[in-house]
Amino acid sequence: MRYANEKSPRVCEAHYYIRSPPGFYANIVSVRWGILNEIAAHMIRGLMAHSQFADYYRFIGLTEYADFHERRYKDESCAWRRLSKYAIEHCGRLLAPGEVGDPGIIPRDWYDATRDNVMLSTVKSAVERGMSAWVEWETETKRLYEEKIAQLTAEGHIATADMLKQYLCDVDDELAEAKLWQMRKRLIGYDPVDALKEQDR
Repeated sequence: MRYANEKSPRVCEAHYYIRSPPGFYANIVSVRWGILNEIAAHMIRGLMAHSQFADYYRFIGLTEYADFHERRYKDESCAWRRLSKYAIEHCGRLLAPGEVGDPGIIPRDWYDATRDNVMLSTVKSAVERGMSAWVEWETETKRLYEEKIAQLTAEGHIATADMLKQYLCDVDDELAEAKLWQMRKRLIGYDPVDALKEQDR
């Protein structure tokens, strides 16, 4: 039996939040906001990586590979904008990812070289290194997204977790594509002549 002056559980729950310490709800939001900032920092670094991949391949004459990474850069720029918009509209805060480290796709000594220094051996080693770096990057990204989605789910932020699952599926597809490219190149010994011929197909 419920007495006339007894509050319903829903009213009590609302009363509890009103009486919570200052900043209680803000702290809940901050958990989600903090995770989104981690994702944002990684996405910015990913944009830098694709930009460097594009310059990396264009420098050695592999223009089709460069164009591919430029397309990825544009697609992921849109993804970054969606994440920024989500943070504002659902967390009420601007993203502040902080400093982002150099992904280091381009070897430091290349900055002192010119295209006249590019040899077949340069192309061969660059393709092998580039494919490996791409697979490693997408693997790292997939692992991070899975970890953060699990954390958001555990914290009860189901909608945000579901939003990030869309990004995870995109990364999973790109990782599969990267592994396929790497396998095909590995099977022919990262043949630089074959790589150069691909640019005219």
